[in-house]
Amino acid sequence: MKTTEILDVEQALMLIEHVLVRGGDNGEHLVAASTSTAGGDRSDAQQRLALRKSLLAAANLLTVAHRLMEPPGDLSGRDLVLRSKAMIEKLKLSARGAYEAGHLLVGVSTSARN
Repeated sequence: MKTTEILDVEQALMLIEHVLVRGGDNGEHLVAASTSTAGGDRSDAQQRLALRKSLLAAANLLTVAHRLMEPPGDLSGRDLVLRSKAMIEKLKLSARGAYEAGHLLVGVSTSARN
């Protein structure tokens, strides 16, 4: 039987996936469209991409948390090492996505000031 915490993580993952699917491939529905100039369009696109990258990073982090909450079962020592390496790669991917999202948002706030 799954714990409440594991069920909460699974639900959070499903909700993130739902938002990503509903947002479309380019996240066009994730950020309200601006009626301003072409600079606003660039800003909107950056916001959508930043939001999408943030959600993907969060999903990857939740996947790692989910794997850590599961009992190791009958995995051999080698399989545990491989599983750990896979989780480390997911963490790196999450960190990179969050970092890139931050850079996109800095670009948005810089262009908003100009």
